[in-house]
This record gives sequence, C-alpha cells and structure tokens, in this order.
Amino acid sequence: MPIKLLDFPVDIQARILNELAFTELFKFAQCSKKSGKKAKLAHTKELKLELNLSSSWIMIDNVMKIEAQKFRLGDERKVTGFQYFDDMRAAYYYENPTKMVSFWENRTNGLKTMFVHFSNLFECPTHSVRSDASVPATTFLLIVHKITSSQQEIKSLDIAAKSLVENNVRWILDKLTITEELTLGEKLSDDFGRNNQIRFDAKQIFIFNASWICPQNLAAMKNCVSIELDGTVLIGQDVVKFFEEWREGMYQNLEYFSLKSEKLKHDFTLPGFDKLEQGEQIYHKLVNNRHKIIRGYVSIWRNDGVEGRVRYDKNYREVQMLV
Repeated sequence: MPIKLLDFPVDIQARILNELAFTELFKFAQCSKKSGKKAKLAHTKELKLELNLSSSWIMIDNVMKIEAQKFRLGDERKVTGFQYFDDMRAAYYYENPTKMVSFWENRTNGLKTMFVHFSNLFECPTHSVRSDASVPATTFLLIVHKITSSQQEIKSLDIAAKSLVENNVRWILDKLTITEELTLGEKLSDDFGRNNQIRFDAKQIFIFNASWICPQNLAAMKNCVSIELDGTVLIGQDVVKFFEEWREGMYQNLEYFSLKSEKLKHDFTLPGFDKLEQGEQIYHKLVNNRHKIIRGYVSIWRNDGVEGRVRYDKNYREVQMLV
C-alpha cells in the first residue's frame, strides 16, 4: 500500500526524508513542485554543487551526476520520461542509479537551466565551476551572477568564456573569493595587473596569457601553495627579486612555482650560479593532489633551512621550483 508522505506531519516527513539515500531524495525532489520544496527538510543546504561547462555535467554532493547531451538519432529508444526544469521540459533517462542523462537542443543552455534549477531546488552552495573559451560569456556570467546571489566564496573557478571582457573579469574577482583553485586564461591588457588591486586567495593558481602579471601581482600570491604563470613578460630582475623574497620567507606556503616569460634571456640564472641546470637528478611530489616533477635542478635554500629545487629551461624560457 503506497504511503502518502506529504500527508504526514512535517517532523515525520523530515525524519523519513533524512533516512533516504541521496539518489532516492533526488528522484523524490523531481516529482513535483511540492515535493521539491519538501526535499529541503533533508538538510539539502549542506549539499554541494559542481558544474563542468566544458564536459557538460553537474555533480551533486559527489553522488549524483546529471549530464546534458544533444539529442541524436536513436536516443529516443533510451528515453524513459520527461522532466521539467522550471519552465523547460527535457527528455531523460538514468544510465545508472547515480547518473541521469538529459537531452537538450543546446547542451550549454540546458546545463545552465539545470544548474539554476538545482541551485534553487536544494539551496546549496556551488563548490566549483569549470569552463572554457567555447562557453558564451552571457551564459557564464548568468551562472556567476546566480552563484554570487547566495555566496561570497567558491572553492574552484575557471574564469573562461567566449568574448569575456576585462570588466567582467574584474567584477568576478571582486565578487568571489576563490579559496582552492583559480584558473584564468583570458587575454587581458598589459596594464590590468597594475591598475587593479587583485586578491589571490586560492591555494593553487593557473594563469595563461599572463602578460599582465607584474611584480605586485606576484607579491599578492604570497600565501599560495602552487603558482603557474604562462606567457608573462617579466624580466630577469623581476624573477631574481621573487627568489630573494622567497629566501627571506615571504612565500611560506609555496611548494611549486612555474613561470614562463619571453623576456627571460637564454643565459638567465640566479646570483651565485653559472646556470640553473645540473645533472639528471629527479625530484617529485604531490602538490594539491597533482603530481609535480623537476629534473636536473640546482638547490637553493630559504633562510629557515627549507630547500628549493630550481631549474631554468632556456628553450621554453621557463623557471621552475619545487620545494
């Protein structure tokens, strides 16, 4: 005999919903607007959302994956029903108990619609957003606006979209504190770093098209664990100063550093070394769950006795350090 859950007192509903596995709660929340509201009794605000615009999926609490796909010939045989996401209807099927596939004419728009739907439904924070240069700027900015309407921090963020402009990037960096991983690949004007006070709070930073990075930006990364800068125009004097400050203890948390600059000369080195390359010795370690390796390095020492392994690759104009 079916149990009419919504006829029970609220406290009983809450107890039952909190006993459900998330996959069951997820399906319950999709049944109707009323059941969606009731799902919040199961402390859904404690869940976390992850959005990957590049690979077209949403992950809820590392359990439920919702993938957006474009409808293709033959997919109609897979469809098991239709789901409303606010005012939009999409065909779907379950590939397995923890993965739902939803079909859309435009995958990116479908993903945006589902993301807003689940954000409203569960009222939980977004922990990460992955993106790339193929994502329309309007879609990316709408998603960031949605996130900033309910939170000021996010763990991981890729700032990347088609036709994203400097004002957009500045607004995002002002509105959101990125705590774990920041990836920024937009091409910005060379004076962007000097003209803006940018906070670098993330433990791990990847910046491509980094011609705008200036010494004051490097100094703002003093609390980072991993720094990777590609396409800078920093000169040898800037890099020497960075290592002097590292020796003095300014970058206490730093474990990995990589800087590429077309302005570095082929014979770049640090004071006291003929060249920053020696032998075939290898050192490797995990830095923020990523495997880092350095070969043929020389050792430098921080004033407190910590060893830094440094190498300069003259072919790629890249300076690396692994601590």
